[in-house]
Amino acid sequence: MRPSPLALALALALALSLAAPAARADVTHVFTRGETFAAIAERYYGNASLEPVVVAANFLHLQATPSVPTGVHLTIPSVGYHRVAAGETWERLATRHLGDGGRGPYLARINGGAFNVPPSVGAVIRLPYLLRYVVSAEEPMFEVARRFYGDRALVQFISEFNRLPSQRLARGQTLILPLPDLVLRDTAPDSPEAALITAHSAQRQVDRELPTLE
Repeated sequence: MRPSPLALALALALALSLAAPAARADVTHVFTRGETFAAIAERYYGNASLEPVVVAANFLHLQATPSVPTGVHLTIPSVGYHRVAAGETWERLATRHLGDGGRGPYLARINGGAFNVPPSVGAVIRLPYLLRYVVSAEEPMFEVARRFYGDRALVQFISEFNRLPSQRLARGQTLILPLPDLVLRDTAPDSPEAALITAHSAQRQVDRELPTLE
């Protein structure tokens, strides 16, 4: 028998609770009558086109019609942040946070680094949100790429990131889709990740200004 969306959500929550901790800015949203997922995405990300992420992160796409009753708590996912410690490499960080050391080059790239150059100790890196997307029906991978990345050409990237032997998807198959730009518009100033977000933003600002100063 096919697992229910609730069972899948509980299994995912358990898996994440056992994973290595990282500073995340995920928040919980209480659904109210008349809201749309596009409006929720606009409120938290400033981008209504991220509606499919909110739907999929809460496994609502497994329903015939994605809908929730008033008062239900929805998870609004976000990227995470990590301060680099001595001895950490992109490969080790990818193993810990992305589940596969082979994803190190990708982690380095989204943080403006090079895989063969270890990240600086004390630097704050951004960790993409790993969306677990359960295929609800037979659908082409290029449609998944379009829905979550806005680019059908990223089929090869999805395939390689998941180490798939084929680009053909089957119902019930789970894909891991890294989303590095899933940044919330507002984060509570007293939250654990606030200082890391500020440090990361400052680093990126310096990176942008350095060529001009030179």
